[in-house]
Amino acid sequence: MWYLEKLPARGALIGSNVLSTFEGLGFETEEHLFVREASQNSVDNPCSPAHKTKIVIRKCALTDLPKKNFLKTLELRELYGNAGLIARAPEYSELRTVAIARSLGVLFFEDFNTTGLDGALDDPRGNWMRFNLYGDGTKLEEAEKIGSYGLGKSVLARSSGTNTFVVYTTFKDRDGTLHARLMAHTFQPWFTDGELNRSGRGWFCKAQNTADDPIPFSGDEAHSIAEQLGFTSRRNGETGTSFLLIGTSPGKAPISIEEIRRAFETWWWPSLLDNRLDIELWDEKQRIQGPAPRLRSDLLPYIDCKGKLDGAISDDVAQVNFQREYSKDIGRIALKLAADDQMFSYPLHDRAPGPRRVARMRANSGMITEYKEYGTAKRVAFVGFYRGSQEIDQVLKFAEPKEHDTWSQANQRLSRIANGKQLVAAIHDRTQSASYNFQRTNSDVQAPTADRLPQLERLLGAAFKDQGGTAKKRNKVIKENKIRATKIDFPGYQDGRVVPIFGRGFNKLDFLVRYTLRSDIKTKRKVSTWFGLHVAEDADGVKGESLPIEIINQLTRSSMVKFGDLPKITFELSPGKPRMFRIRSEKYDKHKVILFDEGEVLSSELSHG
Repeated sequence: MWYLEKLPARGALIGSNVLSTFEGLGFETEEHLFVREASQNSVDNPCSPAHKTKIVIRKCALTDLPKKNFLKTLELRELYGNAGLIARAPEYSELRTVAIARSLGVLFFEDFNTTGLDGALDDPRGNWMRFNLYGDGTKLEEAEKIGSYGLGKSVLARSSGTNTFVVYTTFKDRDGTLHARLMAHTFQPWFTDGELNRSGRGWFCKAQNTADDPIPFSGDEAHSIAEQLGFTSRRNGETGTSFLLIGTSPGKAPISIEEIRRAFETWWWPSLLDNRLDIELWDEKQRIQGPAPRLRSDLLPYIDCKGKLDGAISDDVAQVNFQREYSKDIGRIALKLAADDQMFSYPLHDRAPGPRRVARMRANSGMITEYKEYGTAKRVAFVGFYRGSQEIDQVLKFAEPKEHDTWSQANQRLSRIANGKQLVAAIHDRTQSASYNFQRTNSDVQAPTADRLPQLERLLGAAFKDQGGTAKKRNKVIKENKIRATKIDFPGYQDGRVVPIFGRGFNKLDFLVRYTLRSDIKTKRKVSTWFGLHVAEDADGVKGESLPIEIINQLTRSSMVKFGDLPKITFELSPGKPRMFRIRSEKYDKHKVILFDEGEVLSSELSHG
C-alpha cells in the first residue's frame, strides 16, 4: 500500500529536499508558516463568490484501540518498520517512536466552500496534479499560478512530526459529477532498502501506473478510508480539501492550537474582519475560541488604518494616495501614531506587528504579506497599512518569493512585466517617504536647540571653517589641542558639502576628502579623526541612524576602515603635504543622508580615546 520511490541512477528529487524548502525562513513559530501557506490555497479557490471559505482545524491524540486502528488503516508499519528508513530518519521524527508511544498526535486541516483539488490525474494544469506531483522540482510556466500548491505540500510535510500527511478531496468535473480522491505522502531522507536505494519519497495509494506515478484511492473507497482515519466525511456532495498531519511535534515544540489561533490573527485579520473567512478550532474534541484580532492591542492601530482606507471617518489616521507610476495606480497607505512601544509583544519578533512597521497587503489577497519596518527609532512610534491596487496585483505576485512574505524588486519573474521592478521600487520609496514625513509631522519631542547647533555647524562649516583664515583674525590665544590641527576640503564641492545624487533604486556615496596641516604647524603630527554618515531627520540636520562607510587610503589604495567598523582613522601629516582619503558608503534606500566630520584629536590626546 506504500510505494517507496526507487532512486534511479540518473538521480531524482530526495524526500528531505522537500522538507528543506523553507529552511531558515524565520517565522515566529512553525504554526505561522503552516497557517499562511495551507490557508492561502483554500482562500484562493472558493467554489462560489457567494460563500466564504471556512477552515476547520482539529488537534487530537489517538490512544489504545483508535491508535491501533489508525496505524493499521494507513499501513504505517511499512514506514516505521523499515529499518533502513528509520536509521536515516531525523532524530526528532515521531516515526522512531510511533510504535511504542502511548499516544499519537494528529492534526486535521479541512476547508469548505472551496473547489477541491480538481483536474485529471495526468493534467498538469489541474490542481490535483499541481499539488500532488508538481511543485517538487518543476514550476509550470503559467501567468497566474506560480506553483504554490507544490510548495504547500512541503509545508504540510514539514509541519508533521513524521513528515507524513494524508490528502482527501472532493470536487466536481465540468458536467457536475462529484469525485473523491485520497492519497498520503511521506518525505524522508534517502535510504537503503535491502539492495535498493530509495529517494525518501513515498505514497500511500491504490497502485502505481507504468510510469511509477501514484494512482489515488477514489470514489467510495476514498470516502471509506477517510472516515476510518477520522476525516469529516464529504459524501454529502460538498467540495473541498482536507489534510491530516501525522505527528504534532515537528521540532523543538509541539504544534499548538493556541498558536495557530494567534497566527490567523496576525496574518489573516483583514479577511476575518471583512467576513471573507471563517475559522473553527478544536483541541481534543473541545471547540475553543476562534481568532479575535480586535482583542489584540498590537493589531488595533493597524485595524484603524485599514478602516481609513475602507472609507471610515478617522481624524487620527492619515491617508496618503500615491501618485500613479508608469500610468498605474500603485495603491494607498494609512498611518497612525501608536500609543507607545509597550503595546507590542516583547521580545519583538522581526516578522510580528510592531512599532514603526507597515502591514503590506496585495489588493484582494486578504493576507498580510509582511510587517515591514520604516521610519526611524529616534522618532515617535507609529504603524501603517498599505494596500496595493488591483492594477498592480500581478506585479506584486511576481515580486513575491515562494514564501509570499515580501516584495522584492530583485525577483527575476518581474522581468516578464513591463516596468515591474520600477513599480516595486516606487512602492517601497513612497512608503518610506510617507513614513518619514508622518514621523516628522507628529514628533512631539524635537532635539534641543543647543544640541542641534553644534551638529549643524559641523555639517555646514567644519569642513571649511579654517580655510579662510578666520581663526587667525581672532585676538584670542587658543590652546592647540582645542582646535583642529588640519584643514579639510572635499575636492569638487565648492562649499564643502557632499550632496548625494539619487538614483532610481539604491544609492551610495563615493567621494574624496583631503586633509592638510594648518599653516602654523611646522612639524609632523599624528591626527586621529572620524566620520559619520547619518540619515537626516529634519531640515536642521539632526542626525538619525548611521550608515556603514569604508575609508580607503588613496596613496596605498588600501582600506583603513571596513564597512561596519568604527569609522575612525589615524594618520601622519607633514607640513605642506596633504593626504587624500576615499570614503564610500554601502548601498542605502532613497532617503537624504548627511556626512558629518565628527571631530579630531591630536596624537597627544589619543590615550583618552
